[in-house]
Amino acid sequence: MEDCVPVDDRVSQAEWRSRVRAAVQPGPPVPRDDLLLVRDDAGQLMRRFDPPPGAVPRLGAVLVLLYPDGNDLRFPLTVRSDKLPSHRGEVSLPGGAIDPEDAGVEDAALRECYEELGVDPVDIQVWGILSSFYIQPS
Repeated sequence: MEDCVPVDDRVSQAEWRSRVRAAVQPGPPVPRDDLLLVRDDAGQLMRRFDPPPGAVPRLGAVLVLLYPDGNDLRFPLTVRSDKLPSHRGEVSLPGGAIDPEDAGVEDAALRECYEELGVDPVDIQVWGILSSFYIQPS
């Protein structure tokens, strides 16, 4: 991964903005089998990221909100409420279900970020949308 910056190297805010924007620009389609798949030592898939036959996935979106803090680049995580029916107390990116009134993935992620962190969507520049994939319910 020649484009990665070693942890101990510092880059300017302009440089990391440029690198992030370039990294999230749409490129040629990537075969689904090459997307975020866990493989064992022999290279065999350990988990598929396609819904099982007959499954109706619940669509959702998260936001990786990057912001500068001095010379550091940070992103917020949330801790899910202990009152929720599932995933209580888990750490997560701001996000949630795509609601019928959402215009799409981007709109849902921005709405959820506002609901969870209070960050106004007008203050956020969306630089790209990553590929979607199926996550097995736990």
